Amino acid sequence: LGTSTLFTANCDGDDATLTSSVAAAIDKNISVIAATGNVDSTTGIASPACVTNITAVGGVTKADAMDFNRNNITDLLAPGVSIKSLKPSIGCLGGCSCTENFMTCSGTSMSTPHVAAAFALVRQYRKLENNSVLSPAVIQDTLNDTGKLINDSSGSGLIFRRINILA
Repeated sequence: LGTSTLFTANCDGDDATLTSSVAAAIDKNISVIAATGNVDSTTGIASPACVTNITAVGGVTKADAMDFNRNNITDLLAPGVSIKSLKPSIGCLGGCSCTENFMTCSGTSMSTPHVAAAFALVRQYRKLENNSVLSPAVIQDTLNDTGKLINDSSGSGLIFRRINILA
């Protein structure tokens, strides 16, 4: 679901319709979350993750080692390696391994649902706690403030946060 072209900065000018649609969603407190891509670039991420106001999600291994695309506009990290899920009715997807009814895949497309679920949990918690609705930016800030610090070992000098929903 991402482009093969990687962007080193926000890519709002690449697709004006997408950028305005994302802005409209954010104005209605709808979070938009996208995968950064999987070619292990330390300088570029795929569209649509590079669009302003989209939460760009990179991936880590279960041991919190950096993997996949990331750069200075990557917002959050989540586990994305060897993620087990149900196998779709169409069969095993390319690049994944399948056994019976289960499929194991790796990539930022596996990381992104973790972050989307974390957004939903934080939003619902605050709604039940004091009947307020947090904006996507506040939810993202909360997940960054409570996330585990991950240093990029590639030498880029970048530091990221891996979601930690218990915190």
